[in-house]
Amino acid sequence: MIPALGKKRGRVGFFLGCAMSLVFPEVSRQTARILSQQGFDVVTPREVKCCGAPHLAEGDRETARRLARINIDLFLSLDVDFIVTDCAGCGCALKEYEELLEGLDDRERVGRFRAKIRDISEFLAEAGIRTEELRPVPMSVTYHEPCHLVHGQGLSGPPRQVIRAIPGVELREMKESNWCCGMAGSFALKELETSRRILERKLAHVRATGADALVTANPGCHLQLAWGIRELGMKQPVLHIVELLGRSLPAGPI
Repeated sequence: MIPALGKKRGRVGFFLGCAMSLVFPEVSRQTARILSQQGFDVVTPREVKCCGAPHLAEGDRETARRLARINIDLFLSLDVDFIVTDCAGCGCALKEYEELLEGLDDRERVGRFRAKIRDISEFLAEAGIRTEELRPVPMSVTYHEPCHLVHGQGLSGPPRQVIRAIPGVELREMKESNWCCGMAGSFALKELETSRRILERKLAHVRATGADALVTANPGCHLQLAWGIRELGMKQPVLHIVELLGRSLPAGPI
């Protein structure tokens, strides 16, 4: 467990997503660091399993149900106020466990689990961000909305609230910010040319903002956008929203 810094505000479980922790471990580190700095004990269980999203995408609902039951049992045993994830795809899958297990598991138990799930931006917006110790980050950014966050979870405002709470950051809205980047799970592998056309349209809107960096909140989007930026010779780094917020945090032990 990582203890809360400053005045304690609660205790959260951190759902460590497979792709995020393996491909973007710095995002996972910053999430834990931010939650601690914001006054929350952070519990990250080693026994956590995949959220089941890849299995659901390929039609393997039985494996997804098995994983869901393990994760529900695990997190309900932790005595945490909320369960936070920094992966939009994971959050979307976790919030669908009620539908996945409808008629097959105890509804009250699954409901208690579902009520605790929060995307990191959703959680910070609800809790209120402590800004008194934040340092200025003098840069402009534009924000790409992951489909799993804006369409799957209905979260469009909270990420922007987090970005605007960071001193020194200028948010420049891009055209069609809530349109797909072309990744869409395995779509980018199965429909390469169509995926690339969608990506090029997205990156044209990114370029038009003139922003210093591109911010998003899902590992699939992150990979797709970073690849496209490299291929097109653009200079903007792609950052997860917690990496941007992490730049503003005071130095600490994590």
